Amino acid sequence: MVSLGGTQFFETTAAISSVDNQVTVTGGVIEGTVEKNGIRVFKGIPFAAPPVGPLRWKAPQPVIPWEGIRQTKKFAPSPMQNSFIPVWFMGVPNNFSEDCLYLNVWTPARDNGDRLPVMVWIYGGAFSQGSTATPVYDGARLAKKGVVVVSVAYRVGPFGFLAHPELTREGGTGNFGLLDQIAGLEWVRDNIAAFGGDPNCVTIFGESAGGVSVSMLAISPKARGLFHRAISQSGGSFTPPKRSNEGAQLIPTLEIAEKEGVEFLAKIKAKNITAARALSAKAILKAGSGGRPNYDGYVLPGDPYELYQKGSFNDTPILIGTNSDEGRLFIRN
Repeated sequence: MVSLGGTQFFETTAAISSVDNQVTVTGGVIEGTVEKNGIRVFKGIPFAAPPVGPLRWKAPQPVIPWEGIRQTKKFAPSPMQNSFIPVWFMGVPNNFSEDCLYLNVWTPARDNGDRLPVMVWIYGGAFSQGSTATPVYDGARLAKKGVVVVSVAYRVGPFGFLAHPELTREGGTGNFGLLDQIAGLEWVRDNIAAFGGDPNCVTIFGESAGGVSVSMLAISPKARGLFHRAISQSGGSFTPPKRSNEGAQLIPTLEIAEKEGVEFLAKIKAKNITAARALSAKAILKAGSGGRPNYDGYVLPGDPYELYQKGSFNDTPILIGTNSDEGRLFIRN
């Protein structure tokens, strides 16, 4: 574990019991499981209110408290999506729901006197699909190395990245999926000490769209101070200052994203956002499952390419690389 000089621990009311594997976190008491290797596992911990009904296309809201002991022994539903990654390869569950803002924790800590480094995983999937329940994302192997591992779910596709003039007037700029990630990091800051993790030694890491997310969080003022190191695998936010050869801007401005949102509402035959919120999730996905962040001046203060050129990013070390043999994901022998 690397210490950060001059930093202070955040106060938290969270606490772990080594006897019954119960933890008090924001919202109430949860109970997880202990694997044969001694790793404590907590799956499906809510970190925000369900983004359903009137909360569709809203920033994540505070978690709703619960009574009694909440069982956190299985994964929550994956974000609503049209999954195109081969199920035979990824083993992604087919239980999808808009009620998806949950995270998972794997910890080797034995009591809350430990202060182990923390790694927060952000999944990829072109911002259109993805799940923390994918078997290859199991955090037990890393946890055995003495790390507290957290995987955070976020909204994808049109549920996570729809911009529209009406939403802008409401205060929402379309980067709901990124705000979900930030809300997850805020939960880590406030609660991870109860799992034996060090809130002042947090590394975020992700692959593909998760790697892009890492690069974006590194320039977001909303995420400042929530992590201390970053690893971007096979993805980054270095969008060219001009359009690509296909003529589509990789990371659009809010203005462009709003125009795309107007076109999307026309596809689903919704005259306004209120009407769109009344539609079923399946009806919305029939019109398209794509989504992408935009630089809105709020979550992303400007063009990522220009911000990195100017050195306008959070002062954290970033490890950048690619994963080998990634193309095999789409090739079946």
